[in-house]
Amino acid sequence: MEWLSLARLLQIIVGLGLLNVWLVRARSATSYRGGAAQTLQDEFAAYGLPGFAFYVVGALKIGAAVVLIAGLWIALPVRAAAAVVAVLMIGAIAMHVKVGDPLMKSIPAALMLAMSAAIVAQPVATAAGVLIDDLGATAATLAQPVATGASLGGVAASASVAHDLHVSPLGRAA
Repeated sequence: MEWLSLARLLQIIVGLGLLNVWLVRARSATSYRGGAAQTLQDEFAAYGLPGFAFYVVGALKIGAAVVLIAGLWIALPVRAAAAVVAVLMIGAIAMHVKVGDPLMKSIPAALMLAMSAAIVAQPVATAAGVLIDDLGATAATLAQPVATGASLGGVAASASVAHDLHVSPLGRAA
């Protein structure tokens, strides 16, 4: 199945995993909670983090999860969202080490880190079917025709961008 690449599968796993932890199981005890914490909020307290950190990290993780999942259908900064998750997972592993947790408690964070890093490293196919493997080159490709096409009108610029990116003006792969 061409639509389901490794990067897309990882987007689904990471996105749904984050939503599960933060929206479904946040008040549930698990064997992976840091220290002796029974809830996600207790875990932040066990790490000695200020109360607002729970809300900041939660917002970042839920936001990243939404971008990862919605990015399957619409053009969103999926690689940036995965990078945010990777950085947060490094922090989670550091917190487990800080409180002297057994290695087993760090496994979910380590797996999420590995999957997020793999998403960042993969070229991303956008909802329009455009393969983006070098964001800088893609941005330059997008900017150049728009600048030259601006004097020709929006339709010419749109057609030029679509031609350069090998998609039809309607967003379908050519």
